[in-house]
Amino acid sequence: MTTSGKVLVVGEAPGPSGSGGAAEGRIGRRLAALSCLRYEDYLERTERVNILLRWPGAAGNGSRFPAAKARRAAGKVLRQAQGRRMLILGRRAAAALGVGDSPYFSSVEIPGASFATVVPHPSGINRWWNDPGHVVEAYRFLTWMIGR
Repeated sequence: MTTSGKVLVVGEAPGPSGSGGAAEGRIGRRLAALSCLRYEDYLERTERVNILLRWPGAAGNGSRFPAAKARRAAGKVLRQAQGRRMLILGRRAAAALGVGDSPYFSSVEIPGASFATVVPHPSGINRWWNDPGHVVEAYRFLTWMIGR
């Protein structure tokens, strides 16, 4: 599979440890499971990037996330979007790309992307995932988008 055929998974920033790549580790394993893939297959079918290069600090309420810096940094991600399918993880990454108010799992307009959508951030602190119906919705969508 060429890089352009891979789904571009866009995260906010590296985790607190700063180790590992974007949307890998625990978050990548969650996305792999929701896509009905082994973790290794998820890594093969996706290219993963973060908008910010460093973890911005504890931001449980969003107050410390550097939104203006993220909007400025989003240009590098937009250049990678050309002709690609994009999976945008969370509202803050979506806001940096100019689609922050979009409903989850709906098509959003990203210049040059063949298809883009916003999904709830798959971190352990996002309470959206506490509803079993939401998990089923994510499973159906991610199986279609990545696991096919």
